[in-house]
Amino acid sequence: MLITVGMQLRFDRRINAMNGIVPSQNLGVIVQTGKSADLPYNMKSHKRIAPAGFAKLFQQYDLIVNHAGIGIILIALWAGRQVVIVPRLFENGGHRNNHQVATARNLTGRDGLLIATGESEL
Repeated sequence: MLITVGMQLRFDRRINAMNGIVPSQNLGVIVQTGKSADLPYNMKSHKRIAPAGFAKLFQQYDLIVNHAGIGIILIALWAGRQVVIVPRLFENGGHRNNHQVATARNLTGRDGLLIATGESEL
C-alpha cells in the first residue's frame, strides 16, 4: 500500500489514522508524509517522492490511499491501481477550502476509486 498526503499542508490526522490501522494489518506500506509533523511507525516513510519515484511505486503497490489530489489519482488510475480517496477537510484545518470534498464527490462511482469521507472509514 502506498499512502500519500500531499506536500502543501500537514496531514497529521491521516498519518495517525494509518498508524492505528497498518500495524494490525501486517502490510508492507510506504507513506509520503509531506509537511506532517507526526511520523508513521511500522511503515517506511519519505517526506517527498519525485514524480518518477511515484511512477515506480505505482508498479509495486496495488492500493493507493490518497488525499483528493487529482494528479496522484490520475496517475494511479492510468497505472491500473485501486485508489482510496480521503479528502482533506477545511473544517479540520486540512486545507484552505473544501475543494477536495468537491473533487471526491465528482469522482464518486468511478471504476477503481473508493471514497472515504474521513479517517474512520479507512
